[in-house]
Amino acid sequence: MTSDASPLCCCEFQNLHGQRSHILAFCCECDELDNAVDQCLKGNRVPREKVAAVFSVISDRIRIPWFNGALKIELGIIAPVLVLIVTLHVASYGLVFTVLAMVHLPVFILIYTFSALNRRKRTWFFVSWVLSSLIGIFYLYLLNVAPFYSYTISAIISAGFCVVLLLYLRVIFSRRLLASHSLISKSSSQNGPNHMSSSLKDLTCCLCTEGPFIRAKHCRICGYCVPRSDHHCVWTNCCIGQHNHRAFLGAIFLFIVTGLWGVYLSFFTICKSLSGKILHLDCSDVYSDSRSAVVFVACWYTILFIFGMSSLLVQQLLFISFNITGDEWRRSLRKKSFWEVLWTHQYNKGFLRNWIVFLFSKDIRAGIAEEVV
Repeated sequence: MTSDASPLCCCEFQNLHGQRSHILAFCCECDELDNAVDQCLKGNRVPREKVAAVFSVISDRIRIPWFNGALKIELGIIAPVLVLIVTLHVASYGLVFTVLAMVHLPVFILIYTFSALNRRKRTWFFVSWVLSSLIGIFYLYLLNVAPFYSYTISAIISAGFCVVLLLYLRVIFSRRLLASHSLISKSSSQNGPNHMSSSLKDLTCCLCTEGPFIRAKHCRICGYCVPRSDHHCVWTNCCIGQHNHRAFLGAIFLFIVTGLWGVYLSFFTICKSLSGKILHLDCSDVYSDSRSAVVFVACWYTILFIFGMSSLLVQQLLFISFNITGDEWRRSLRKKSFWEVLWTHQYNKGFLRNWIVFLFSKDIRAGIAEEVV
């Protein structure tokens, strides 16, 4: 379609070439796809650039009607929803499908995680995966498990879910909190003493305007410096540092506790109890009913998630106890052994004081004289 200066209707949009198009023309006038098909029919190899161009056109045309023009839906956001729905639905057909799904999902996630880290680009794929998983699991619990228990238990589980969701969202959108962790504000740095600005000169990043921060690292993926940088987390699409570390740890801990309790209640709902203990349950008939089968698969999926979060929680608790960040540990491990790095780290002030600093430290501008080395 040609370009037009008139306002867009709810189903129209400007495509990658700046031309006016319509969402109903999804399969029309795709020169990139035509060229790729011609290459395949001729037996030639399709270059990677042409494949990327085809995907760019397809992703640009996936839209929904919206005010003042059709709204683009990112593939990285809708793909996890579709993958989870299809995988969990297929897994509920029988035990063999469940085992295959529980093996396939972790392998797929690991491969895609390393791929995303190697590309060094931000992606909302994993955030969409987490939100889809949390909302989907909670929906299944409310629909199939909560009616068998008291309102008090349901209220506690619901409150735990809401707190986990709020903490997770706080971690994702925490960049605005960076300013409170800067060693010195821009106004005070311009009007302050000369010796203070000179002592912080080496801490200022030459790649961005954030900071200066103590124990900071400039993240190439996020594009800004992170105070007390621990690691870049693809599951939050941002870096974990002093500005969001406590919320990150709280979300993991509450998810594990709430998830375990929800799995416990779910198993006792869909399986037959032989002795009142979770290890003595008869779940042989869960696949006879579609709802029970879906809940059973969701329980094992939640257990996989809890196992991964528990491993991360153990690592985080260990590092916090020794007041060392993940980035500092990875850099030091090149020269020293694991335990030597933990015990000889320069910021290790003892178990109790390390936890006090982590839990109750607020604005760190007052600690300039102590921390700057």
